[in-house]
Amino acid sequence: MRIIITGAAGLIGSHLTDHLLSEGHEAIAVDNLSFGNFKNCDFTVHNIELTSENCLDKFKNVDIVCHLAAYKKAPKNSIASSDVMKVNFKMMDNVLDYCSRTNTKLLFTSTSDIYGNSDTFDEDDPITIGPPNVERYSYALSK
Repeated sequence: MRIIITGAAGLIGSHLTDHLLSEGHEAIAVDNLSFGNFKNCDFTVHNIELTSENCLDKFKNVDIVCHLAAYKKAPKNSIASSDVMKVNFKMMDNVLDYCSRTNTKLLFTSTSDIYGNSDTFDEDDPITIGPPNVERYSYALSK
């Protein structure tokens, strides 16, 4: 299979990319390296800004997009912390647009941060997430 992995230079993305490559898939690693690290990558990484329209259009005949990329915090000298959610939504919108136009399947992952301030992560506990102008909550709400 031909698979795009966004956030491929991150911890989970790099391990997923390694695994897919070891299984014989064509893994297309995408990351803008705002938080990812080349040290995690024994493969080629396409430096692509997912907030740009049609950012994935150069990749043809893709079977699946594994969308792992997300800002958890604002990069230094970049977006305001209150914009973390907006940036994550814009990335998601562009990935969805690509998948819709190319009829490509999408795997979208989440994070334990969606449980907010839970001590137990029990599904019966009420979820308490703070305001979106706090980076952690902005990230959680966008996942």
